[in-house]
Amino acid sequence: MNNHVGTATYSPEDNKIRITPFARLDKDVYERLRAAGFIWAPKQGVFVAPMWTPGRADLAEELCGELGDEDTTLVERAETRAERFEGYAERRAGDAENARESVERIADGIPFGQPILVGHHSERHARKDAEKIETGMRRAVKMWETAKYWESRAAGALRHAKYKESPEVRYRRIKTIEADIRAQVASYTPNGGGRIMQTPWNWKPSSPDLTREQRDAEELAARVPHVFVGPKGRGGHWVAEEALPRIKARAERWISHLEMRLAYEKAMLGESGGIVGQRYDIQVGGKVTDRWGVYVVKKLNKKGGELLSVSVAGHSYRTAIPLDEITGYEPPAEGDAEKVKKATKLLPLINYRAPGCVEMTSAEWQENSKYSDSYWVGSFDVEGGYVSRWDKDGRIPAYRQRTAPVRGQHGTRVPVFLTDAKETAPPRKEPAREPLPEILPAVEVLADDLAAERAERLAAANERRAAEKVESAPYDAMKQSLRAGVAVVSAPQLFPTPEDLARKMARMADCYGRVLEPSAGTGVLVRAIQNYATGADNVKVCAVEKNYKLADGLRALRDKVLYANDSNFEVVQGDFLEQNGNLGKFDAVVMNPPFENGADIKHIEHALRFLKPGGRLVAICADGPRQNEKLRPMVEASGGMWEPLPSGTFAGTAVRAVLLTIEAGAQ
Repeated sequence: MNNHVGTATYSPEDNKIRITPFARLDKDVYERLRAAGFIWAPKQGVFVAPMWTPGRADLAEELCGELGDEDTTLVERAETRAERFEGYAERRAGDAENARESVERIADGIPFGQPILVGHHSERHARKDAEKIETGMRRAVKMWETAKYWESRAAGALRHAKYKESPEVRYRRIKTIEADIRAQVASYTPNGGGRIMQTPWNWKPSSPDLTREQRDAEELAARVPHVFVGPKGRGGHWVAEEALPRIKARAERWISHLEMRLAYEKAMLGESGGIVGQRYDIQVGGKVTDRWGVYVVKKLNKKGGELLSVSVAGHSYRTAIPLDEITGYEPPAEGDAEKVKKATKLLPLINYRAPGCVEMTSAEWQENSKYSDSYWVGSFDVEGGYVSRWDKDGRIPAYRQRTAPVRGQHGTRVPVFLTDAKETAPPRKEPAREPLPEILPAVEVLADDLAAERAERLAAANERRAAEKVESAPYDAMKQSLRAGVAVVSAPQLFPTPEDLARKMARMADCYGRVLEPSAGTGVLVRAIQNYATGADNVKVCAVEKNYKLADGLRALRDKVLYANDSNFEVVQGDFLEQNGNLGKFDAVVMNPPFENGADIKHIEHALRFLKPGGRLVAICADGPRQNEKLRPMVEASGGMWEPLPSGTFAGTAVRAVLLTIEAGAQ
């Protein structure tokens, strides 16, 4: 009877084991998988182990019968994952757009971001709308950021899969696997230490009351032979000799698995054509490129006959380029190799008993130079002074000599004399004053190709950023609004003009030339005046507003009102009754002044002083006895209009108002 809980597969591409259960697992099986390091991936419906281990492989075979090969590739799984992430992104982007449209529908009913007017009849409704707008904006921004997050996850999944399959990454993975194989072999290979009698770390006396002789006897009986294993020259540790077969058996299983992975990676690398550095027969004097520039090859660095890296001249921060970072190559021209060899030829190394030198044996020098960077070989001129190859004083190095630091004197060095090596004196004659040959300059074609590739990548990145900036502009604006918060203005006597009445007043004023709005408030009349104009040059508005926050809002109105700009829309922050000759004369005045304590009478009388002959004033005032006594005679004398407005014209108030016109030329 088949008691298997599911199917198990292994993928050498990502070195992971996957178990797909047939049904919900028992608690005991689930706990075993969790303890072994398997992680449940609900969207895929599988248990995934982050890497292969013998224990996990045994558990998978026990539960599923066998460990098969993964049918899908890493890129195919990444594409499936990316599709799922893109679906998340589309849904969140839709939610963000819906939230943004909802915010705009509420905001469209509020004049150009009008602040909350404390004490005004609109305050309660405005606060509710502001709360709805803020909630909607936060939701829109959150959904948009979530959509962008899932888009980046989708792109990252594909990018990571393709990165893992690139030849350069596969080459580095091969080197890592080879190093792992060497480490496994070293784990059971004796490292020249032989056998010793070593007390186990976990030994403890059987009783705290033992005498010294009894403790020594128990410790001697507990001792077992130990062997020092590990990589030669460094590292390593002691293990009990009797444990070596068990360690070797486990290591051999790891080695078998790693060799299988190594064969797979090498086959895939060969199928892709290998890395760029393996496609060329690189020679000294040739030119190689990496992502930083073009460089001349000085030396080939090989190990076991395999080229690992090349030493180069002129690199900005290193002297060698690994084979997997080479992106191009050009063979050397005739004579290039000889020039490079001459330019990089080592000077003769002397061994001379100079005054004040440090004497040591060759073995001591090897030991010191191995473990200390302070013991190094420097280049010197005939006088014994250290000279670099690019010495600014014009000196030329003649020989090399071993040097050692002086203890307690930072930066001071003395020559070294090896007592058991042949003595070699420095040259007696100063070398010819000929500079060393310059290493060949980089080939311009390679440099131009590299620069063109960089420019192309940069242009594509800039284009992508610009498109993303345009796409996210509405949500960035929402973020700025949320940071700024809702403006609050104390304006209990401000009664914004209804939109339809404002349009009527703009038509009645027949706006042209210069138009004055002396109590601009939230800008309803200004917007009506500008929109009434048939072109940007037909009208120039001067808006006066006492409240500085409302004045700032009027300045922001320029970007939102038809035909409005800096030249035809002037905002003056101040009390209109204190303005005189500084404003000039106007062809029309359109106004909705404050009504408290007859202030509308003062404002209208003051505004008439700014009218040109033949100009027209259109205003709203209270329909009270003082207005009828002071203003109505002026209207009738000029041949203007006195039209009482319907009750409820200003929502939420019982204010009775009149729409009037006064012709300046008829006064």
